[in-house]
Amino acid sequence: MDVAESEEPIPADDPVMEIANYDNVIITPHIAGWTRECQQRLADMTTDNVILALQGTVPNNLVNIDAVENWKKKTNC
Repeated sequence: MDVAESEEPIPADDPVMEIANYDNVIITPHIAGWTRECQQRLADMTTDNVILALQGTVPNNLVNIDAVENWKKKTNC
């Protein structure tokens, strides 16, 4: 979980610490995103999204949904 408003280490009074002891919660530093598995997944997702965009399909996990109309106009999709 990467939801802390402040930098690490997370202060003890940060609200996120209220759930830190749950069995199904793992709080990791930002470095967790640099594992080999994470980097491979990111590369795979990026490749998939580029292929989708080249095929005229809206990419997965799109954040700026407002950009779709402009993208369609520019690419004639």
